[in-house]
Amino acid sequence: MPATPRDLLDRFQQAMLDFSADALADLFADEAIYEFVFWTPHRGPSQRYDGREEIRVGFRAAWGSVSKPPLTGFGEVCVHETADPEVIISEGEMDGVNHATGRRSPPDSCSSCAPATAVSSTCATTRTCCGPRRGSGV
Repeated sequence: MPATPRDLLDRFQQAMLDFSADALADLFADEAIYEFVFWTPHRGPSQRYDGREEIRVGFRAAWGSVSKPPLTGFGEVCVHETADPEVIISEGEMDGVNHATGRRSPPDSCSSCAPATAVSSTCATTRTCCGPRRGSGV
């Protein structure tokens, strides 16, 4: 039985928590495009990876010097169902910690999402599913 979109989302989140470029890249088709919503200087002018192997190489390079992954979990994950049963849209928060300082990221300081209360309100009104925080809780 093929993986469902929610299975793939779970595997994507786990790959991100594990900082596993291989597990992450293996979720994508050969011709996939991974685009970054926000520009970051270390990527230079290209803000996307073209193809599974470029996704793998790009994330290996980005994560290669990290001795301990800074992501500690996902919170308030909302999944929006679409008319296509093979497509879902997910939004949520990523929790993290700066291991050098021990400082945790604020719960509402994630990319492209609102504070947890606003996300929960959105979820309740757009037939989405909000889940509990997921991760190591470090």
